[in-house]
Amino acid sequence: MKRLDNISKKGFTLVETMCTVAIIVTLLAATTIGVTDHLNRAHSTANIVLTSRKNLDAIDSEAFDHSGHSFSTSDKVAADTTTGGSSSSSSSSESPKASSGVSGMISSTNDISSDLAEAAAEEAIATPDPEAQAQEDARSAMIADVTSSISAFAASHNVSYLPGTENLPEILATAEVSAQELYEQKGFTDPRYFMYCPATGEIKLSTNDGKKMRCDDGQNFTRAILDEAAARDIKSATNGEAVNLRTQMTESYLNNSSKYIYIGVNKNSDGTYQIVPNVCIDVNGNFNSIITYDFDNGTRWQSDRNTFNADTLKNSAGQRTANWNGYVNFVTNASGSMLDLSRIDTSAYTSNRSNYQENEAWRASVQELRVAYGS
Repeated sequence: MKRLDNISKKGFTLVETMCTVAIIVTLLAATTIGVTDHLNRAHSTANIVLTSRKNLDAIDSEAFDHSGHSFSTSDKVAADTTTGGSSSSSSSSESPKASSGVSGMISSTNDISSDLAEAAAEEAIATPDPEAQAQEDARSAMIADVTSSISAFAASHNVSYLPGTENLPEILATAEVSAQELYEQKGFTDPRYFMYCPATGEIKLSTNDGKKMRCDDGQNFTRAILDEAAARDIKSATNGEAVNLRTQMTESYLNNSSKYIYIGVNKNSDGTYQIVPNVCIDVNGNFNSIITYDFDNGTRWQSDRNTFNADTLKNSAGQRTANWNGYVNFVTNASGSMLDLSRIDTSAYTSNRSNYQENEAWRASVQELRVAYGS
């Protein structure tokens, strides 16, 4: 019988297989080289963009001094350009991922923007706005002028300063100027009361809207002697002299953030200002605040300084004068100056509790200063 041969002749020969493998290897190599080259070129491009932006920022920053005056920066630009080129070359040789280059560019740009903003802020502080500087200079000049006036008044009245209160004239001047400024800012046209804190420099309206005021610290104008611990302490410290003080404007008072100096301000019809601090020269010859009644800012009823009644604060017709006019008449003399109570003879007041007759005599002494010029 004839043998049958069923073996298939289909398939690849060894040579064909090797050729196929060689072609695949060649294609893979070419693809790998292309991808690597593309990544390198992408990173190089990112570095070039970054360098260009840095150079442009440097040129812009150095070409203008933020006041409109330009100057030559060719040497600096050339140096920055050289540095940027070296950096780009070095980065390309490392062949990092393209995304890292973009991230670095964003980070560097933010750093540059932050530096420029910081530089601009420093320059703004170094060169303040001319208009704001002019206003500050005018304010300083006004405070200096008022300080000089108060110091001259103090010298003419032999005012003595408690330790740590030697700068009271400037404090009072600052309080007056600050009160007038706030009055103008608020656009008021009627009388208002303000509170100035020496410890913090804060100026604010009394009782929120400035229409009322009351001070509980300082020299008492209605009672000869106060029956309280503070009065006894002062009496002991002063060998029995001038005990009709509730509080003194000491260094501690001026450094206490809860203590204030009251200032009354009114704009006259001619545009001038009437500024009345609630301050006097007390029986010890020191600047001091004044204990007051409740005053409002009304002006309807007039009070007569010559017949001023501190008990009722009403005029002869029985009309309430605890208003702006009453306040002015209560804390100043007929010439509008602060009262000097150091001229009153206090030798008769030796007890801790004043009686009715002593209080009457004390109020009469204060009233004499109110109606006398040059007191």
